[in-house]
Formats: sequence, C-alpha cells, structure tokens
Amino acid sequence: MAQKKLQTQSTQTDGHWLVTTLICSTILGVQLFGQNVKAAANESVPSQNQQDAGQTMAYQPDVCLLNGNDSLGNTNTSASSGITDSQTITSEAINPQSQSVNFNDSSTSTSYDDIDTISTSTITSQLSAQTSDFNQQLINTDKLQVSTTDNITANNPFSFSQPDEQMLDNIKSQVISIAQNAGIEDQLQFAIDNIQQTIIDTNGQPTGNQNLDMLLKQFQTLNAQQDVMISMALGLTKINWWDAITNIVGGLAPALLMPLNIFNPQDSSDQSPAIPVKDTFFQLIPTIIDNIVNQGTQSIMSLTEVNTKIVDDARPMGNLLYSRGYVQKNTPVYVDSSSDAILGKIDDYNVAITSIGAKQNGRIPFQYANNIGWVNEQATTRSRQVYDDDFNWTHFTRDDMSSIAENVNNPKYQAPRPVDQTLNQELKGAIQRSSLLGRQEALEVWDSWPVQNTDGTLANYHGYHLVIGLTAPKGGISAKMGLFSQPINGSQTGVNSWTYLGNLFNQFGEGAVANDPYLKYMQAEWSGSTVMLNPNDDTLRVFYTNHTHLMTPGGQVLTTAQISVEAKDNDWANGLVINHSKTTDHRSLYAGDGKLYQNQQNMAGFAGSVWDDYCLRDPHLVADHNQYYLVFEGNTGTQTGNQGLDNFYNQAYYSKDRDTFLKERQRLIDSVGTNEYQQTYMANAAIGIMSLNPDFTVKEVMNPLVTANAANDELERPNLVHFQNKWYLFSDTRGSHMASTDLLVHGNDQNNYPIYMLGFVSEDGINGHYKPLNGNGLVLVSNIPQDSPDFTYAHYVIPNQDPNSNEFVVTAYLNHKTFAPSLLLKIDGDSTTMVTDQVLGQGDVVVTPTRYSTYLSDQNSQSDFGLNLLPNRIFESMLSALSHPTDQSVDNSSISATSQHSATSQSQENSLAAMNSQSQSLSTALPQAGLLANHDYTWSAFWTTLVGLTSFGNN
Repeated sequence: MAQKKLQTQSTQTDGHWLVTTLICSTILGVQLFGQNVKAAANESVPSQNQQDAGQTMAYQPDVCLLNGNDSLGNTNTSASSGITDSQTITSEAINPQSQSVNFNDSSTSTSYDDIDTISTSTITSQLSAQTSDFNQQLINTDKLQVSTTDNITANNPFSFSQPDEQMLDNIKSQVISIAQNAGIEDQLQFAIDNIQQTIIDTNGQPTGNQNLDMLLKQFQTLNAQQDVMISMALGLTKINWWDAITNIVGGLAPALLMPLNIFNPQDSSDQSPAIPVKDTFFQLIPTIIDNIVNQGTQSIMSLTEVNTKIVDDARPMGNLLYSRGYVQKNTPVYVDSSSDAILGKIDDYNVAITSIGAKQNGRIPFQYANNIGWVNEQATTRSRQVYDDDFNWTHFTRDDMSSIAENVNNPKYQAPRPVDQTLNQELKGAIQRSSLLGRQEALEVWDSWPVQNTDGTLANYHGYHLVIGLTAPKGGISAKMGLFSQPINGSQTGVNSWTYLGNLFNQFGEGAVANDPYLKYMQAEWSGSTVMLNPNDDTLRVFYTNHTHLMTPGGQVLTTAQISVEAKDNDWANGLVINHSKTTDHRSLYAGDGKLYQNQQNMAGFAGSVWDDYCLRDPHLVADHNQYYLVFEGNTGTQTGNQGLDNFYNQAYYSKDRDTFLKERQRLIDSVGTNEYQQTYMANAAIGIMSLNPDFTVKEVMNPLVTANAANDELERPNLVHFQNKWYLFSDTRGSHMASTDLLVHGNDQNNYPIYMLGFVSEDGINGHYKPLNGNGLVLVSNIPQDSPDFTYAHYVIPNQDPNSNEFVVTAYLNHKTFAPSLLLKIDGDSTTMVTDQVLGQGDVVVTPTRYSTYLSDQNSQSDFGLNLLPNRIFESMLSALSHPTDQSVDNSSISATSQHSATSQSQENSLAAMNSQSQSLSTALPQAGLLANHDYTWSAFWTTLVGLTSFGNN
C-alpha cells in the first residue's frame, strides 16, 4: 500500500512495538552493568607473547570453557567469545588492564567508563581468573575425557570415565561461583542438582541412564548467552541513543491513535453479515507482550550487527570444542569421521555451525538436524564468505539503483505536471457521517485501482467503470476501501465523472468465515485489486491487505472476499448500490511463512535510524491460461535471501562485475553505523507470487519474481500487464527506501525525495525471468515535494482499450486526497517512454480526447518549481486557458512548458502593442476559462498586469 504521509514514513504506523527497544535496552543495561557484566566471564585474555608481539587475534564465537589449543598453537585458558563475523580485535581490546574496546579503528574507541561507573577491569580480572582456574582443573583432570577416540560413540561424542564425588563437587562449586558472578545462578541450579555419575564398563560403554551431557549443554548455553551479551554490550556502546529515542517517539505518535471500527451509516439499513468477534484488550495482553519481547530482541540484534564492523577471515574454524564457523552451500555432511557416506548437503550460504567434539581425520562434528554430522575442516571458515548466486530470479541491484542518478533528469522518464491549476479538484460526494463527531465529513482518497477482468483489461460492469480507492477523513490514519462508479456512456473524464457509492464493507471483516485467525485484529484496509469474474451477475472478487498493526497477530495479511454490487431500484440505468448483506467468503489467504517471505515474527525491528519496512500487502490478481495468480509486495525470507549481514556477501545483489562488487562492498563495510549501511542491512524488498485454486484458496506459494536485497526495502503495488505476448511487471517505491547516499537517488529529507515507478518484462511467461525495463528498471521518476499541491504517488498502469495500442493509462493519487490527472506511458519491447507534453483528466482510466498541456519540473532543482520557470508557467497557464478549456481536445503541438521554456518566450521583435493586445485578451478570457474564483475582476486586472510584466521581462 502506498501510505499517506501522516500515516507513515516507512512503517511508523506500526510504532506500538518500537518502544520495545527502549525497554529492552534499559533492562539489558541493568543486567550488563548493574550485575557485573556477566559477559565479561567469557572474555579471553591474550597470552603474553601475543601482547609483546602486538599480534591481533580473531575472535572465535561460541568457544566453550572446555578448550584445548587454538589454531595459533596457544593453550586457551579462558573462554573466547565473538562479536560477529570473526570480528578482529587487537590484543589490547580485552586486556583486563585496559578499559577501552578497540574495533581495529584508531579513530573510534569506546570506553566502558563512558557508560558505567563500575570498574569493569576489576570484574574482568576476577571472572577471568575464576574461569581460567576452572578450565585448568577440567583440562588437567584425567578422570574427565572429552571426545577421545576411544570413547566416541555413534550417538554421543561425549563419554566420560568414572568421575568421583570430589570431582563432581569441585565442578558444582566452580559452576556456582561463576554463575553467581554472572548473575545466572538460578538458570544452572536445576542441572546441577540432577548431575549423576556415569559408570563406564570395560568396553567403554555407559551403563548408567544419565551422564554429564546436561552440564556440558549448560556450559554451551552459558557461552552462547555470554557471546550474545558481550556482542550486544559492545554494539550498544556505539549507538546514537538520541537518534534512536527520537525515532521511537516519532514512530509511536501516529500508532497511538488506534483507529476505530466505524461503519458507513449510508448503508446501515442493510442487514450486514456477522463480523468476527474481537478479543478484548486484556485478552490481547499476552500476545502484545510476546510481540514486544520478540521484536525488541530482533531490534537489539540488528542494532548490534549494524554497529559492528565486518572483518573477513577465511581460515578454518580450528580444533576447539564449541567453536563456531561457517560452511557454504552444497558442502557435504558425512555420517562419521572417516566414511564417504553422507547425511546430506548444506542448503544455504554462510550456515553457522558449532563444533561439538574434537576434530578427527580432518573432520569436525556438529549438530545436523537431529543427527551428528561431520564436515571437513577445510570446508569451514571463521567468518561469512562472499558468493554469487541470483537464485534464478531477477534482482534490482545496487548497480541498477546507482544508475538511476544518470536518468532522473531525462524527460523520457519524468512525470509531467499539468499547467492547468484547476486539475486538483477534490472528490464531490465522497462523504460519510462520523459516529464520533456526529456530523458529515469529507473523505480523502489515496491508492486506487480499477475493477478489471481477469486478463487485466478494464471491466465493463453493467455499463459502468468501477474504481476502488482507500478512503479516510482528513487527518485519518485508518483507511477503508470505497467504491466509485463512472457511466461508460457518459463523460469519461475528470473527477466529477465519478460517483462515490460507499465503503466496500460496513465493518471490518463483515461476511467472515468462521474462526478466521486474523480478521478480528483488523485496524485498516490497505491496497489490493478487484476482478469481475462473470459479467452477467452482480458479484466482484476483492483482494486486499488486512493491516492489523504489529502489536497483534499478522501485521499485514493478504485477504479476499466476495461482494455484491446491485442495480439501484432494480434498474442498472439508475446507478449502483452495495448490498452488504451478501458479502461472503471473507477470509485470510497468507500472512507469510518466514521462509519464502518474511513474516511478522522474523522482521528485524529497527537498526538505529532505520526501521525494517515489513511488507506483505497489495495483492494483485491476474489469470493466465485459466490459472489464477496473485502477485504481492513482500520481503525475502530465510530461504530466499534474508535481510541482515548476508546483504554484504552476495555479489548478485550488487553487480555483474566482480571488482565493482568488491569495491562497493568494502566502501559499505567502512561506513558501518551510517544510515546507508543500516538501509543496506535492512533492504530485502520482494515481489512475490502464488497460484490460487478455482475457489481462491492458496494452491502454491512460489519463489519471488523480483527481489531488491541490499538496494531497496519497499516495492509497492505490484501490477502485471500482458501485452504483445510479454508480461510487464510494474511497482512503486520512494527514494527514501533506496539504500543510497546519492541525493539524486535517495533525496535529501523525509519530505523531499524522488518518487519512482520501476518496471520489468518477461518474454517467457508469467513465471519467467523478468529483466529490468530500460536497462535499470526505471520507468517513471518525479521530484515533486510531498507538500506540493500536485504531488502524486501510487502509480498504477492500466492497459489500453485497444489491444494494439502501446499507449497505457497511469493513474495515481494527488496531494494525498484525490484522483490525480492520469498520465500516459508508451511501451516498446523492453523500453518505455513517458508522454510528457500532455496528461488526461483527473481519475481517467481510459484514453480520452481531452488532454491538458504540461511542463516538467526544473531539472536543476527539487523545489516545487524554480524561479526561472515561474514567469513562463504563469504565462503558459493563461495561454492554456485560452486555447483549450476543459473538455476540448488539445493538439500535440499546443504550447507547453515541456519545450524548455522557449515555447512560451516572446520573440524580441514583438511589439509593445502586441503585448498590450495580448494582455487585454487575457483579461477578458480569464474569467471565462474558470481560472478566477467567483469571477473576481480585480484579480483579473492583477493577473493581466503580471502577464504584461512577464512578457516584457522575457523580451
């Protein structure tokens, strides 16, 4: 859905959960620094020879307290812990005598003393000493044999010869000591109380029912927790908290205005079908808390990762128990340490594994599904590695994004602006009674779409064109779908040709199927599509987005329903009426699975100044060979290129040229913590597709058609158009969602950014390979500021009524409140061109003879219009009013500011008499053209004088 300015700047309407980060961060700070920084127990003290040599050490994530020798040949006497991606830290970084954390960047060093008064050096020394003693006791105890060759079994790589009571007591006391200092004593108490001896018989097989596996698993859990905590602590020290809190407050403001489920009183006489029974606020509390915890945790992880610099390390993971490494796609996983038999292959890139035993025959054991698998040590690395895989679908790449800057001023792609300032009329009759205010209030319209046939052509619904638009009162944030009709045999141009019929649904979820899991949480209706299946009946099939807010289940859910639009007074010539009592089959279709497409549970929260623009919306139905397909806006899931650090590793997201990719990747890595880095980390926009059964249930959810990892986080309103045996895919986005610092691409602030429509074409079927139109996907660009009266967005391409015409209508909304003048787009194979010398009337869905002249925004400015254009624009408006008033055809040769100002400049040979005559003609014609409100001739004299001065200045 293309959302209204008040409603969102990215996803800020879902701001309820944003306070999570502040809460969790506060709790985390208390735990970290108020309870002696339990992560310090996991810090590693460099050996003296490394300190003397000034040697750097690569952190090994998830290394247990039970260690042997590291890859450098040094005995590890304390636990090592990673930040992320084998973050390289100098030997002084975690020296107990030093109180600063050095991220291999001499310009940035964060002191613990800056954020806490507790002497962390003392704590670190004490805990490190305890950990060191504990490790040595375990390592030196000949009774405890970890992963020795003699004791490895098929199902249990850990077997222990008979531990005596003294050793168990020693282990317990040491664990309790460390747990007390780390503040997690209660977490280990249960396991400690249940430790029992395992008796080993003469064959080396355990005879008891319990062993020390539980204790070792607790150690593993403890280390993992410590890794996460210290990682978070170091990352959080680099966060600009003022920016973070400012964004939280900004996000909460609109979201706290919970919309009310009001109904349209115009249709209140209808017997509306039952609506879902909503949960009470108290019933929702557990769900809300769960979402807060989940999204807060995700946010903290994102904050940590975007503030920690990536360091590549291709060395094997080493022979350390519970050390962490990465393996790549198609790496074989063996059944044991010596056999060639395999359990399977790694199915993704940069899969993290943790060793659970000692290396044998060059192989490392790890948990693989429900089995113990073995992988060759040389197939592992200590950090993620770069790769190149396009997953067999199209990517809008960083190269594509960057090349847009070269074309933003190209007239071929620019959205023209009408000269005639009367093309900004609001919709008449679009009103509803407010149950809160007790009076009628006008409705504003945002995204809109026509009712179409299943092949995408414009539907003729019993002699009417129908359009559905998202409507809300001025300043409202909860949209509802409204229906508009236009008689085909009458005027087919202009905003006044449309009649508002009311809301599609009196109440959210009316006509719902029983026990639908999401409809009862609905807070707004967002964009979609509508088709006419049978021209002889009175039903329409609606697809739209149920927006539930991220505080409640779903977040955004693809939804469908059947509605009935009947003849008024049993005569189609009298108009149309919505029969709400016949609304049926209202149900949820898809809320994301987390794997192919991101769902509410695995969104990344926020990362400093950038929110994760979670998208699962804007379903658009088409049919191909009697098969229904639904394309929609989404984000990639864990199996299709998830967001996060992997956005910095796949060349397919960047460029076909390897050197270009590596150079751009390193530039981004060096910009860690910046807005561009955060947006690159978050960006994972996708245009998804699914097939539907004849009853409009989901048949198969398929891989994306297009994704934009590392480049863009929002590809709105996907729209498929079939033309000349090709499928054209269009989508809208904003410059503010481009992960770029280029002002021509990204814009310079929240109110002044470019608007884009991107396009792709497939020559091998609806599920074929889509290549970017015009080389980089750019079809339309507009630099009109949001607060300008002629700002437009939510562009939607409609096929021409003539199947042989390559001229397509493009609709949009104007100034967040009404239908915009429709644009024209020409398609020629894999190339497109905007028609820039004329536009159609407001809300036109067909090509009509009524055209209006245009001008293009000043190419050197993103302001409303440049001062050098002002005189020509005023004069152009006067000439336009004289030469082609409303409902008159305009010849393509009509004077237009598109001709780069010169078309409206008078020749220097023009005489003063000619200018005076022109001014007199204008003073007579202006009121007749309707440009002067209430025919005020005082204003007429003013404009005539101004035109005369303008003409004089131009000469």
